[in-house]
Amino acid sequence: TGVFALKNKDLSAGIKSVDFRRGERGEGRIIVALSDPRTAVDVTEESGKVIARFKNAKVADKLVRRLDVLDFATPVKFIDVSRDGINTVLTVTPAAGADFEQVAYQAGDSFTLELQPLTQDKIDERKKNEPIYTGERISLSFQSVDIRSLLQIIADVAGTNMVVSDSVNGEIAMRLQNVPWDQALDIILRTKGLGLR
Repeated sequence: TGVFALKNKDLSAGIKSVDFRRGERGEGRIIVALSDPRTAVDVTEESGKVIARFKNAKVADKLVRRLDVLDFATPVKFIDVSRDGINTVLTVTPAAGADFEQVAYQAGDSFTLELQPLTQDKIDERKKNEPIYTGERISLSFQSVDIRSLLQIIADVAGTNMVVSDSVNGEIAMRLQNVPWDQALDIILRTKGLGLR
């Protein structure tokens, strides 16, 4: 996998770093480290671009720039970090003709925005190598939520029964936008080191 990273040593800033990675299946993954996990993020699609607005979040001058990641062969062409008043804006420009699916999620102080390719070859490859997420898409935003309560919400959306062990406890900051519930469950399990059967 490829990695492109910009880091900010000023930990008081809202945006600590912006990393770009190419996933094993060609997805373009932008990972933003936040100094405050409660930072509000709005993700929208405008004029063919994917835009993430980090509200009331500062960003160091060295991070305000364009990353050209076309050579990584993902659906992502450019990543632009800019300021909009007191907000920081991350603008993702897809590669020309890229057919992709956008997924955004946050676990703790790490916000991830993925552009996943949807070519037929990639779909076939995904069927062979990893589960296909087919659940109803959900959007959730919690600054701090009990993990058991969050799992109950997922179970309600899924319309299924879920038994949670007494050893599962603690809180989590979680933000999901337009994510299939089964992928959301997978993200929660991986984040908290939990198992499922």
